[in-house]
Amino acid sequence: MEHQDNKSDGTIKAYNTAYRKLEPLHSVKVSLIDRVMLQKFYDRLPGTVNSATNVRKLLQNLFKYAVKRGYMPTSALELHKVIDFEGKSEPKTIKRAIITEEERNHLWELSKESETAKIILFYIYTGLRYAELYELREEYCHPDHIEIIKSKTEAGKRIVPLSDKVLSLLPIEPVPEYTTFNKRFKEILPGHHIHDTRHTFITMLTEAGIDKRIVRVLVGHSDRDVTDHYTHIDFSTLLDAVNRI
Repeated sequence: MEHQDNKSDGTIKAYNTAYRKLEPLHSVKVSLIDRVMLQKFYDRLPGTVNSATNVRKLLQNLFKYAVKRGYMPTSALELHKVIDFEGKSEPKTIKRAIITEEERNHLWELSKESETAKIILFYIYTGLRYAELYELREEYCHPDHIEIIKSKTEAGKRIVPLSDKVLSLLPIEPVPEYTTFNKRFKEILPGHHIHDTRHTFITMLTEAGIDKRIVRVLVGHSDRDVTDHYTHIDFSTLLDAVNRI
């Protein structure tokens, strides 16, 4: 391993351990690592978010080196910022805050002049993850729905209906890279996280009395009850659900 001369024995040992944990990626060309592959790797990595810290640091340094050498695009430096650690336990529980009705009304007022406010509202009323909208291509956008074809799970690949409220926001500009968007987001909604938009979407659906199976389909969560897998929910039902919030 390069650059070990100035590292303590403990640090070297930690990085060697981290390297061993990277075994599922050892045979993969670094240029082929994308968000979905990285997400699946972390989902299968044992332990908590904190226990993955050294693995994350090692990969980030690897990506910096690969970008510098031209093996990966500059956007690779943003990969870890869009990884979803929902499925991993954390020593401290992150409390998700609902974006209140008052805050949503304020966003609607701001959306008349602020593109960032429009994008935030789009997230709130679709339940999309940051990366799903960021990576969305025009060919998967339709008059009344969008298609999510790239996800960490099969359930995440889904049709997302566009409610009347969402349609009123269109057109919107492309979502900026995470660092830029997160800064603008917090200027408008200090104290909130981007993922709060998704949490708010789920909460609004639940409060509107939408069946939990429909909610899971809309947000791309896996079925908890295996029998739900065989329950077909047609598009008109999904569209009606999102128009009730």
